Amino acid sequence: NDLIPLESYFESEYFDDVNQRLTNKLSTNLLNLDGALDGGISSELYVLAGAEYSPRHAMLIHLAERFAKTGYIVLYFSMFSSLESIMQKFIMRCDFKLHHDTSTTFPSIIETLENSFKLKSIFNQKLNEILPQIFVSNFKNSRENVEQMIYDSRKLGKVAVLIDEYQTVPINELDYKYYRSKFMMFKLYSQIYEVPIIMMENLPRDTYSNLWDGYPTLGAFENFGDNILLFGEEKKTLSINAPNIVEIKHINKTSFIDARSTSLIYYPNHYYFQDA
Repeated sequence: NDLIPLESYFESEYFDDVNQRLTNKLSTNLLNLDGALDGGISSELYVLAGAEYSPRHAMLIHLAERFAKTGYIVLYFSMFSSLESIMQKFIMRCDFKLHHDTSTTFPSIIETLENSFKLKSIFNQKLNEILPQIFVSNFKNSRENVEQMIYDSRKLGKVAVLIDEYQTVPINELDYKYYRSKFMMFKLYSQIYEVPIIMMENLPRDTYSNLWDGYPTLGAFENFGDNILLFGEEKKTLSINAPNIVEIKHINKTSFIDARSTSLIYYPNHYYFQDA
């Protein structure tokens, strides 16, 4: 009596179930990554984890642009990049997507824009689609200040939070307690205010290797939730125009062995991701 024809489910309920599941998810605009995340990013805490110098800053910029384009207010907390350097990354991304590398350095891009009123107008138009939605703080913010900013911005519409702070590797039990506390606090903010929070962390070599190989560790990273995006160590190419292939694993704390992997193309000089 409990058997239900699959055809009946498809005709009557399947699309409603899928739409309900995806309603609160934002597509990353990267099909491979969306597939690993069951449709995109939801109002949860995500950690971009990996070795130092892996292309996580590029992913943070990509997500900031994606959120802004879809109407989110983006709160970008960065103690790693200055306001000027963040702006530079957006300009280089815009240049690459418009012209596919006709200019390969930031000074040459600026010189081209200064010499072409038409091109500068196009840039203004493209960048004004996203920049008014992005607010950057370069100061060390307490968790209480971050929460207050989320609360104030949430009154104005949908909010996404990106956190790029100084990254210290935990080396003792006191450090791990601090990390667990930090993760749990931001996870709580994401639930209370219904905002996606994406933060960056460096991992110790042994922790990184164990997670990548499919083993749980005793560190802080398994205690905050299900969304660790672990960045592989891509092979560098010699040409500034040649893409690298970056593998990302979505680690689920309930099943480390079944972590979902996805490959993306990364253009290192232009802070730009696309599907592989």
